[in-house]
Amino acid sequence: MIAAPGKEHPRRPYNKTLTEMREGLAQGKAVVAYFDEVTWRFYLPTQQELTEELNLKQVVQTTDGTLLRSNMN
Repeated sequence: MIAAPGKEHPRRPYNKTLTEMREGLAQGKAVVAYFDEVTWRFYLPTQQELTEELNLKQVVQTTDGTLLRSNMN
C-alpha cells in the first residue's frame, strides 16, 4: 500500500515508495492491483495518479478493480 504525498508514513516516504515500485515494474517483477471499492482510505493515491507517476497501462479490468503494469514492457 502506498500513501499519497503528505499523508505517508514517516518510514515509507511517498517518493521512495514510488521509486521502489517503478524499479520493480520496469524489471517486470511487479504489477499494480488497484481496487475500486476501497473508498474509506482517503490517503491512497488514485489510479490515475499512479498511472501517470509510474507510466502504467491497464492489463485487466474486473468488476472490483484493475491490474496495471509498466508501459515500458
